[in-house]
Amino acid sequence: MPVHYSVDPSTRVIHTVCEGQVDMAMVVAHLEELVKDDSLAHRLHLLLDLANCDTAPSGDQVRIVSERVTATRSDIEWGRCAILVSRDVLYGLGRMFEVHTHGVFQASHVFRDAEEARAWLLSPESDR
Repeated sequence: MPVHYSVDPSTRVIHTVCEGQVDMAMVVAHLEELVKDDSLAHRLHLLLDLANCDTAPSGDQVRIVSERVTATRSDIEWGRCAILVSRDVLYGLGRMFEVHTHGVFQASHVFRDAEEARAWLLSPESDR
């Protein structure tokens, strides 16, 4: 599965992984799946792992996904969002996602190092 997720209930982190060839329909289906998942906690942090994603969305696609994430606010209360990338193009698109979702997440940041992303996501300030 190019887009899949797991939830750690102890940390309230959704770990979404996009790997290989990912298209817009897969991303939209993932967001719809999250909204329908009754097991999700009230307040969740997101680790969006794009480190092994072979494709890059267009700027318009980033905007569309951002609008969809914004629409989930009535179903999911978002905490922090850590975006893990390995390529420059995804770093730039991750920053664009940050701008488009300002106010949706408590905070968001793009990382190139997985351990740094997890540490930031789970830092004590993330519960404020």
